[in-house]
Amino acid sequence: MVIGSQKVLESFALVVKELSDPAVLLDANLNLVAHSRGFAQAVRLTSEEIVAACHQGQSNFSLLSVSCEGDRRGALDVLRRGTPIERMDQSVRSLAGSSYTMNQSFRPITDGEHIVGVWINYRETGGKPGVALRKHVRAETLEREVAKRTAQLTAALDRVTRLSVVDPLTGLMNRRAFDQHAATVHDLAERHGRNFAVLMCDLDFFKRVNDTYGHAVGDDILVSTANALTQATRTSDKVARFGGEEFVVLLSETDECAVEHVAARCGARVRAIPVNEIVPDANFQQTISIGIAIYPRHGKHIEKLLEHADRALYEAKSNGRDRAEVYSESMTDAGEDASLGARSRVLIVEPNHQRADGYREQLATMFDVVVVGSSEEALALCQRQRFDALACDEDACPDSGIEFLRRSTELLPMAKRLLILKEPDANTAIRGTNRAQTDHILTRQTAKLELAQSIEHCLLRTLLAATDIRKAHVHPTRESIDSAALDAFYSVLSGKRLDVEYVAILASHSDELIAFHAEPSASHPYFSENKGTSLVEVSEVLESTWELGQLVRRSVAQDLPSLGRAQVFLPIHPSELANESIYKDSDSNLLALMRERVVLSIAEDDFINDTDVLRDRIAKLKALGYGLAVRSNGSGFASLSTLAALQPDYLQLDVTELCQSSECATHLRLIECFIGFAHTEGILTIAEGVTDEKDAEFLKGLGFSLLMGGALANAKHQDFDESEEAIEPAA
Repeated sequence: MVIGSQKVLESFALVVKELSDPAVLLDANLNLVAHSRGFAQAVRLTSEEIVAACHQGQSNFSLLSVSCEGDRRGALDVLRRGTPIERMDQSVRSLAGSSYTMNQSFRPITDGEHIVGVWINYRETGGKPGVALRKHVRAETLEREVAKRTAQLTAALDRVTRLSVVDPLTGLMNRRAFDQHAATVHDLAERHGRNFAVLMCDLDFFKRVNDTYGHAVGDDILVSTANALTQATRTSDKVARFGGEEFVVLLSETDECAVEHVAARCGARVRAIPVNEIVPDANFQQTISIGIAIYPRHGKHIEKLLEHADRALYEAKSNGRDRAEVYSESMTDAGEDASLGARSRVLIVEPNHQRADGYREQLATMFDVVVVGSSEEALALCQRQRFDALACDEDACPDSGIEFLRRSTELLPMAKRLLILKEPDANTAIRGTNRAQTDHILTRQTAKLELAQSIEHCLLRTLLAATDIRKAHVHPTRESIDSAALDAFYSVLSGKRLDVEYVAILASHSDELIAFHAEPSASHPYFSENKGTSLVEVSEVLESTWELGQLVRRSVAQDLPSLGRAQVFLPIHPSELANESIYKDSDSNLLALMRERVVLSIAEDDFINDTDVLRDRIAKLKALGYGLAVRSNGSGFASLSTLAALQPDYLQLDVTELCQSSECATHLRLIECFIGFAHTEGILTIAEGVTDEKDAEFLKGLGFSLLMGGALANAKHQDFDESEEAIEPAA
């Protein structure tokens, strides 16, 4: 095991400082880390003087003795060879002016893998053998104590490390360790063109086992399943427990034709578990359902493979259980329908009996509900059972309900998390979002009526996120951009403006045109005719998003007078927000000149993995008076907790899919979820992609605040003030 070098040196430094004999602790660069009291007396300097000498640029090593060059060689030998050495120094008066010869012992300090420092002890060995013997015995005792303390520290750190990566019940990898291993396997497969497979496994009717025979028997079944899956796979394959009765197997470097054989072997091993030895006179056989996804045929990223393996698992469950199914695209709709028909399991953590009874009554008709009064009991359940949603009151844990939700992420990483607060509190809401990946936050007052609806909305969003409405797109790299793309990009960038299409935005209640959404486009043939790399993608690869953004803003500034007093929703790339110029009032900041007219529109896909950094920058822009809109594709990928953290003024939802299949109840419920959440948070919703009047009426009925689309271009405009002067961009 490897312990951090800094922690090792700090531990030894505490011991060295208390020694009465001369001793020093050096790091791997021969810099002084600590010295004993006896050392300060020996060199006749105070600790402050020793530190001052180091700060004046003197060699730390020159403080040791008059024979420091010999000491340097001894220390270097230890660093190179890694073995302790002892050397007799024949130079008298080497430390404190003593007339006795000195014996130096050099001991290596390791972090478990590398030598990170050297400990040097100085002992008198001539003239007064009695004194020298006593000092030697004392030094040996201290060395043994240090060795004992180091062993204890190593054991403690080993236990902590093991708990962080191992499931405590089964001894398998937990989700965190699996993610790390899967990332390594994926990188090797991508580099060398190899296959690997993910098997998502779920015990059949396991809840019935727990309810009938108790959780102790359930735990024994889980341990036996872990052993069965391990025995059915190779040493190079890895089995992990994702929580509850769900396991995942990663088969590295496995041919596609062999994957189904391995899955069949796993199923046979589980069926062979001697249940009657665990439960005397038991009359059931434990079985397992397995979903299979293979790299790269079913996905090029681990997240996508897990998603597709999970979809195949649903297929195996719906086809009778005790079987394995390989993912196929045809499973998408069937998997969705099967999921909608199943009752989700919800765990409520509420110490107040009256509120707990109210929640149970509210949820009972929609979900399988378990209500407990403490976070400790809830965590114990999460280790043994699978829940689709967790709702926790802030008083349910000594360290607040956020701590329970945080700890539950390792046990049930796929569950949705809801936090119930006593009163609205922005700081607590942000902590819940950041620390515990909270999906929704309510107050006790609103939870009385809306907890069931909030849980349903969270689960719907997860369901639709798995439908893969967005098409896979491989972003270009610097190597994939050819000279034609480079020439075209720089040609566009050198121009005075871009072509900009202005899409009308109308108020739903009055059909009054109040804003436009600016959609820049390049007239260069490469980008207007080429269906491959886009202008924005080239700017991202060349790290020129700021320069392209300035050109867009210059073009919009020139068009503002012709748009009257209407606001303009202006796209901006999140990377541009790292440029400090955007926050300044100056002629070079074109945004500052348009502040009263502009709403900054940021695409959700651009920042979904960098919310924390973006939130701070957005706060600065909002403080300067800019409006903010977040553009989402509206198909389940928007994070409600992200929207709560960013608090935009507008939420733009692409409703193209919805309008094309308006009979889909799931899509309707999802859109209603977004609209309801946005209105609760004071966010105006914009339906983006309205194609005709029929769609417009349909979307108005859903409750959208604003409508946006090319079909609205002929709508009645406001009376524009054409006398406004154009904003002249800075040269």
